[in-house]
Amino acid sequence: MLTKKCLLIIDAQETWRDEKSALFVGNLKKYISATNALIFWARKNKIPIIFSLHKFKRDGSDILKQEKGFLDDFIDGNPRAELIADLDKKPEDIILVKNRFSVFSNLDLDKFLRDKNIKEIIMGGLITNCCVRATAIDAYNQEYKITIIKDACASDSKETDKFTFRDLKSLLFGIKIVSLKEIIKGL
Repeated sequence: MLTKKCLLIIDAQETWRDEKSALFVGNLKKYISATNALIFWARKNKIPIIFSLHKFKRDGSDILKQEKGFLDDFIDGNPRAELIADLDKKPEDIILVKNRFSVFSNLDLDKFLRDKNIKEIIMGGLITNCCVRATAIDAYNQEYKITIIKDACASDSKETDKFTFRDLKSLLFGIKIVSLKEIIKGL
């Protein structure tokens, strides 16, 4: 029997590609292209797609004390907090809003996964060493199978990505970290 899966795209928000943002990580064209190819693959295979957005209340009351002044781009209503416009989001896709690193901080994620009997989370997103990493660890602790698509992740550098993937591989038994090509070919 095939394991039920979902695709989780984590925090692919405009702030990361806005050169005027303090959170700018660089050119995300390759990331966007790979993520759209992954989304296409998921749709073709009838895998549900979830996008997470890191957002805070308009009054900023839910921003952690140590984050105040640093993460204003994620305040609801700021255009930089919105999903990257070039991503292929459809009306049937799910959007979950969170205000902490892990998408599991929004309890609706675990409820959705359990209600749909999903056992494996295929994920990518921004930023590899922060919200993708935190979500992978929480997914592991909730006993989900995890597959991270390297091409559909990005951070401030390739070195950071490589270190994070290596670190997660050593921490989380059974995690798969594969390329877009590998997931599409079913390897």
